[in-house]
Amino acid sequence: MPLTAELEQLAARVSNRGRWGADDQRGTLNLITPEVVRRGVVAARRGRVFSLSIPFDQTGPQWDNPFMPERTNPELRTHTVNVAFTGDVRDFTTSDDSFQMGSQAVTHWDALAHAGYGGKLYNDTPADVVRAEGGAARLGIEHFGPVVTRGILVDVARARGVGTTTPRSPGRCHHV
Repeated sequence: MPLTAELEQLAARVSNRGRWGADDQRGTLNLITPEVVRRGVVAARRGRVFSLSIPFDQTGPQWDNPFMPERTNPELRTHTVNVAFTGDVRDFTTSDDSFQMGSQAVTHWDALAHAGYGGKLYNDTPADVVRAEGGAARLGIEHFGPVVTRGILVDVARARGVGTTTPRSPGRCHHV
């Protein structure tokens, strides 16, 4: 569905296309300069560390979504258990496992190749740089680099006076 004329105008006004050159693959992360990092570090007052994690296993956090059936909860498979690494069971043994999951499961960074409009991605990059085999040839997450800066944490559940929040409508993507 095309954007309305009003949204087209807004998109043109706030676009960063070309702001850091035609070859840029980091977008507004370019604004995180060494000075910005220093300001972020000195903003810490207590140095308190807390987890933002949620349970991440075969029971969640995904819900049934008929439009994106590949978005599955993590599935762990232990396939090698106490195998004698050197052939002698009295010596070194190893166990190994693997897992499969939908990568859009929880809070995460999306690469600039994640979303586009009108056949274009960030910085006027053609959308066909993303392929089923091999992923993104440009604008991949590997271009982000470390991110150290100030941030704002909004505890929506606490502001609403509840323990947790639930999706407004299952099956919809909620990017914030």
